[in-house]
Amino acid sequence: MADLDLDYLLDDYQIPHTPVARQLPGYSHVGELEERKQTETGYQTINVKIPSCGGVGIDISVSKENFVTDSTVTKLATKIKQTRPSLDTLYWDVAKGEFKSNEQAFNNL
Repeated sequence: MADLDLDYLLDDYQIPHTPVARQLPGYSHVGELEERKQTETGYQTINVKIPSCGGVGIDISVSKENFVTDSTVTKLATKIKQTRPSLDTLYWDVAKGEFKSNEQAFNNL
């Protein structure tokens, strides 16, 4: 197991605040399923109506401007990826002290 101390990310890193609406209008929908089977005397039809309600619309357009890139995290991710032994490796140990968790160390990446 890697001896990696991420206290800075867990305790001190400030996640940007994004305001969102507390309530949105809901949608309702009734789906229909029809199954038809051949029988010895004709056919059998089964109709099922499936009600659904509570969904909401998220009418958004996504562009590069919607994403906040933090060079500190990007640099840390790059350094960690560089320690990966091969592309087939799913996990690997990171040496103690290879990455420091205080803010100054992150800023110096």
